[in-house]
Amino acid sequence: MNFFASPPAPPTPPPVLAAVLGSPAQFFHDSSDESKLIGTLLVALLLLLRSTGTQLGRNLLLLCMGLLPPLLLLAAPGTLSFLRSLDGLDQPHALSAIFILGAALVIAFSFTGRAAAASRAATRDAAARVNGAPVGAAARDEPPTTPPTAATARLIADRRSVFPKDFSGRAVPRAVLERMLLSANWAPTHGKTEPWRFVVFHGPTALAEFHQLRVSATSRALEGRPDALSAAMVKLDKQAAELRNVGAVLAIVLKRRRNPKKDKLMPEWEEVAACACAVQNAHLQCTAEGYHGYWSTGGTDAGGWATDSAVLERLGAAGECDGARDKLLGFFYVGHSDRVGTYKPKREPIAGKVDWVGSSAGED
Repeated sequence: MNFFASPPAPPTPPPVLAAVLGSPAQFFHDSSDESKLIGTLLVALLLLLRSTGTQLGRNLLLLCMGLLPPLLLLAAPGTLSFLRSLDGLDQPHALSAIFILGAALVIAFSFTGRAAAASRAATRDAAARVNGAPVGAAARDEPPTTPPTAATARLIADRRSVFPKDFSGRAVPRAVLERMLLSANWAPTHGKTEPWRFVVFHGPTALAEFHQLRVSATSRALEGRPDALSAAMVKLDKQAAELRNVGAVLAIVLKRRRNPKKDKLMPEWEEVAACACAVQNAHLQCTAEGYHGYWSTGGTDAGGWATDSAVLERLGAAGECDGARDKLLGFFYVGHSDRVGTYKPKREPIAGKVDWVGSSAGED
């Protein structure tokens, strides 16, 4: 054995590894066409996924970020032979090492991204709580995600108007009401006036104030008519008993506003329709949450207790714009009912309410 012989030269690292210590630009110049193609396509895919903003796009982005380095390493000339020369690694072991590296990078990117997102959300929600604002999705005012068509149709068909007398008295969490209002806020609005406004009476103390509004307004309206006042108070006592089973009452107000672009009022009927759509959205969300609702217009007729000036002032419905006054459109009662099964759905067939023009049954 020749102890004076020169030791064998270490294997020459492939261009990918040399680029770590050398020039990335030189590495790209010296790399094979396959490496350049793979790198270019993956970078383009990363940019595309980054621009989607969807959860799926973000997940695929993490996957690509983890796979990009090992795929470039694998495609570079001399990589496999270099890895095989190290400690006798064969090709399967080399491939396993490369993709284990990719998996480790995917996991690292995923945890880092989730930790950063959680930190941002916690900071935002903490600031919202300090200011007394809602947190989570309601704070972000994000639109709900789109459910499957069959689930949407089922939800619409399952919606019921349940009388407050059939509510069970179960409390309605504020978070449920916030999601209802978020859904209401995505109603269609011609002219972008968004005329819907809500005053939410939530919990026993607030509901007691709501009932007192009814009692005080009725007393003022029937002053000097003792018999009519006595009969009205009997009815109000019955309503007070029902109100104890209600989780919340939402006063529905139409706020007159000018079209921000045309600087003019929209037709009143369009604004009423927009508010009705907002209430329907809220009702559907209420149903999806497992609660029930009832839109009552009681007291809003001419001379009714809800037309009292003090009531309108309290509900923010006493304003006007260009001579058009705000309107109180009623009250939406929210609660939970164990008797919803007794409400039997019934609709006349839609075929008798539609005239088709230009197509026949079975045509696309």
